[in-house]
Amino acid sequence: MSAALLGEDTVLYCEAGEDIDYVRGALGLSPTATLPNRVLEQVKYRHDGTVSLRTDIVVESIANYIRAGQANPGLDVRFRFFTNARPAKEQRAQFPGGSGGIEVWNALREGALRGDEANAALAQIRNLLSEPGSASASLQDQANHRIIADFLSSVNDAQLVPCLIERFEFSMGNQAASDLRPAVERRLLELGCARSDGEANQLY
Repeated sequence: MSAALLGEDTVLYCEAGEDIDYVRGALGLSPTATLPNRVLEQVKYRHDGTVSLRTDIVVESIANYIRAGQANPGLDVRFRFFTNARPAKEQRAQFPGGSGGIEVWNALREGALRGDEANAALAQIRNLLSEPGSASASLQDQANHRIIADFLSSVNDAQLVPCLIERFEFSMGNQAASDLRPAVERRLLELGCARSDGEANQLY
């Protein structure tokens, strides 16, 4: 990906902190930024089609975001969970409107929930994320649950949105990489990187 597409103050890293890292302002190119901004993006393809706040890879990603923030106090760290999966509803959880936890999480990020609805949603999210890992879970899974539980015990509900939910985005229902091939080849032609369909196919 070219610097022109990313912007002059953004550097792209692959397989660094996560699958893709976007670092802005770290080179002094953004004088208005108070802290260098780093967006860690985890890309997950799921054959089974859905994930929830109880799914191991979601718990792992939230724990990874917390670790990254704690390890980099001089960076404005954010996280994007990017997947083809769609949000599932958690059993025995009661979110506003009967929605699933991830849907409510994104609604809170966007400021779409307020007042009693927001308070109820935060309480449910806190309860779900505070659940301990099962006794049969791997040591890593148990460690992830502990990281999240310790973080939640250190923040109140007023801090939970700005310190976690606003900084962690769920990007759901995206196309699988194989489905993007026609769009990528078309873009190669539009940019002048390929002169024919055959050349675009080879470049892809």
